[in-house]
Amino acid sequence: MYDGALGVLIALEILTSLRERGVKTIHPLELISFSGEEPNPFRLSTFGSRALTGKLTKEQIQYVMDASGNVLTERLEAAGGSYEQFNETLRDPLDFAHYLEVHIEQGKRLLNQGIPVGVVRGITGIYRERITVQGQANHAGTTMMGSDRQDALTAASQLVLKLEQITTESPIAELVATVGELHVYPNAANIVPGEVSFTMEIRGETEEQIASVRTQMETEFAHVERERNVVVTRDVILDQPGVPMDEMVMKMMETVSTKLGHKTLTLGSMAGHDAAHMAGITPSGMLFVPS
Repeated sequence: MYDGALGVLIALEILTSLRERGVKTIHPLELISFSGEEPNPFRLSTFGSRALTGKLTKEQIQYVMDASGNVLTERLEAAGGSYEQFNETLRDPLDFAHYLEVHIEQGKRLLNQGIPVGVVRGITGIYRERITVQGQANHAGTTMMGSDRQDALTAASQLVLKLEQITTESPIAELVATVGELHVYPNAANIVPGEVSFTMEIRGETEEQIASVRTQMETEFAHVERERNVVVTRDVILDQPGVPMDEMVMKMMETVSTKLGHKTLTLGSMAGHDAAHMAGITPSGMLFVPS
């Protein structure tokens, strides 16, 4: 409850500060808890905010299913929603003057420094590729080590470790990369893996930061293909640019937090949030509290 209470308090103080400066606040204060911000089996995160801002429509969700065959529209109805009224969720940008989101940091930066308020500079960009490494499945005992093998898993492992190395050695702290999903075929103890697919995710504040990792990985892909006699194919599955927060809202959060006696830290959000979509229709800001 602390994070929500602090956020509401700061929002009210912002309104008071605006009035003290002679700014006429003609908009009411609305509180909203968006549904489905987190990733889910239907691969449609930030579900509520995307619907409200028109980035997700009734037509786009009509045939969506998860890996188990569950139909999104049916699950929406079961949760108390209405597929037929889905497009009525859309709001007019003129309804809003500003948007402020309050969230736990989900990291340790505020906690480690003992700072209670994080003023978010921007929402991270997220880039994902599905990588497939094609080698040759073969007998684990009779296929000699070295050039006789086209082991897709060891080739993929080299790529995974290189991705970690590139981002670990980067001077940019808020540049990260992860392989969180990996599939090995035929996945048998006595067979040299013939194919491996995995997801490569890169997160950074700017497109240039993400592009720098991609460029270095392209060099590594070519190197692994030559060195290990495998074929690497790539498929982009997400390319979501970073979204900066509004400077005026950031400054107001800093001013009000200081007025209330709270130290602040300006930082980037390394997780995706509803504010990334709301920023497309109204000046937006985001406030973090320690996890």
